[in-house]
Amino acid sequence: MDKYHGTPVSGTRRDVTDFVRQRKIMVSMLRPDDLEVALESSTGVLIDSGEYTKNRTGGEINLKDFTNFLAPIRNHPRFVAAIMLDITLGVLIPDACL
Repeated sequence: MDKYHGTPVSGTRRDVTDFVRQRKIMVSMLRPDDLEVALESSTGVLIDSGEYTKNRTGGEINLKDFTNFLAPIRNHPRFVAAIMLDITLGVLIPDACL
């Protein structure tokens, strides 16, 4: 099983770079602070939609916004996958939409 380290990481850009180097990193669309460094220096990047957090604060993630966020990085060699909850507020998102 792969282990991904969550971001954001506190500290300077060098601290972040040192932390993500040789690690697999998970970056939330809601806090993409370390995305650039993760794509440059990590061994793999998993993107999370932030859906769970957004739901807990009374909001929701727009699928179109998430796919637009992924568009410029989806072919990056360190991009591994993206995750989004299938069930949000009791509504099933069809796999065809993902």
